[in-house]
Amino acid sequence: MRAGFGVARGKMYFSELRGKQVFDAAGEKLGALDDLIVLDGPTHAEVIALTYASEGRKKKVSWQFVAAINKGVQLKVKRENLSFLNINDSDISLKDNILDKQLIDINGLKVVRVNDIILSKAEDKFVVTSVDVGMKGFVRRLGLGVEAKGSNIIPWEYVEPLQSDSKDLRLKVSRHKLSTLHPADIADIMEELSHHDRAVVFTSLDDKTAAETLLELKPEVRSSVFRGIKSKRVATILEKIPADEAADLLSVLSEGKANELLNLMNPETVKNIMELLEYPEESAGRVMSTDFIAIPENFSVQETIEKLREIAPSTENIFYLYVVDQAGHLVGVLSLRQLIISQPNIQVSEIMEKDVIKINTEATKEEAAKIIFKYNLLALPVTNPNNELEGIITVDDVLGAYAPKEWKKKKLKLPINRYLPSLPLKK
Repeated sequence: MRAGFGVARGKMYFSELRGKQVFDAAGEKLGALDDLIVLDGPTHAEVIALTYASEGRKKKVSWQFVAAINKGVQLKVKRENLSFLNINDSDISLKDNILDKQLIDINGLKVVRVNDIILSKAEDKFVVTSVDVGMKGFVRRLGLGVEAKGSNIIPWEYVEPLQSDSKDLRLKVSRHKLSTLHPADIADIMEELSHHDRAVVFTSLDDKTAAETLLELKPEVRSSVFRGIKSKRVATILEKIPADEAADLLSVLSEGKANELLNLMNPETVKNIMELLEYPEESAGRVMSTDFIAIPENFSVQETIEKLREIAPSTENIFYLYVVDQAGHLVGVLSLRQLIISQPNIQVSEIMEKDVIKINTEATKEEAAKIIFKYNLLALPVTNPNNELEGIITVDDVLGAYAPKEWKKKKLKLPINRYLPSLPLKK
């Protein structure tokens, strides 16, 4: 049974404890406390050993030898009766593995540093209860003796279980709360992390969130993520994003890496990506999405609605429905709203807008952006020289290319539906 020990007060800071003298049972000075070794737990980390410096060497002693902590660390036995433990690489050290390491502050959407560590007595144990990431902890370590504002205490239960070789701490809550953040916010956080922790955070995201976050990352951060996670996971994520976005990401990789990822992906997805990569980099064809809905002109409203029910779950860009003839030529466009208010037996060719604003695959992305903003479109159809529908460019596509990054984090007011001028939108 573990013997108890005494502490001078209920709460202690590692910054104040470190450097205190260690005395044996006879009061002889053994050296200055250098570090504490802990065993991680769900709500706290138990101190299981201490190390002190003596004549330039570190010595590790089991915490069971500690009798009290007051002005110094008092041991229960004399020097000659002490037994020493081996200092192992697997030890979780407060000084090396926790102090000055980084945490993700989910509420503050930033990366913070551990400035101090708070310990207290719990029954017969000495435990880490929380970490201080605020200015108070920083000033306390400097020993200036002044009161500082900015206390920010994170309970140990929110700190990711540690491994001794981890370079940075992570919050337990990060793994399930990160996915609730906007991908642009996750991207900002990842920019502040080390290469190692970028991979850890990215791996913790579900595929959908990871895919959206990947699109928000700066090129150098994205490259860091690609190096840090397995190619199979990268391939899985690339399959979750539009083919045009996947094509952009693959185009900046080395040929070897791009081919490796393509070989791991679904053949149909690879086919769509390769077709887009054949277009010039700055062309409308390169940025267009092949995820659209084309309806035969002889379909009735009822047939169209039934078709939508069948394919809509896998289609996100349902801004407009595009009407094509038997040869695949674009002949009209209509909105979902127009479809819903029309009689079931009417053919779509009777209610579609025949004056379709479109752009050629060889046009530039800048031209596409100008047309979208000029005509207040949600999406712009892209056709080849034969007027065959090849894809669409959405307002999000051009915002991503030409709008400031900060805009992506705000809810943007969508353009008016040009193809329903007679139906006023509700405010």
